[in-house]
Amino acid sequence: MHEAYVVRSRKVDVRSVFKELFSRRFSRHDFEKWAPINRAGRLAEAENFILASGFKNNPIMWRALLSSCRVYKDTVAGKRAAMKVIELEPQDSSSYVLLHNIYADAALEPLAARIRELMQQRGVRKEPGLSWI
Repeated sequence: MHEAYVVRSRKVDVRSVFKELFSRRFSRHDFEKWAPINRAGRLAEAENFILASGFKNNPIMWRALLSSCRVYKDTVAGKRAAMKVIELEPQDSSSYVLLHNIYADAALEPLAARIRELMQQRGVRKEPGLSWI
């Protein structure tokens, strides 16, 4: 999870993630258990861990799970994770875009189009990408 923030040069976000995790008594042991489960594609187990760990209202954890759902092409778990993040942070475009991309990658164009429509209805705009090339 933290690698994604570093790659995107969001060092401030990395610090805030760890500050929040440890302020909620999310131990290093918990993180070391959850991160590999998530990365290994054991998405149901990762989701259950979030629900049982007291982090069910933490958008960072759900967004990391959503990202893994895209990697492992799990549209069902991806929708659940995205809806949770959207519920917690309705104006953050990244979750809408990830869910759109999950649906588009699975050739579910009508569902992908509905996500774009939802963004428009809610006034959520995708932040433009940046490139250093």
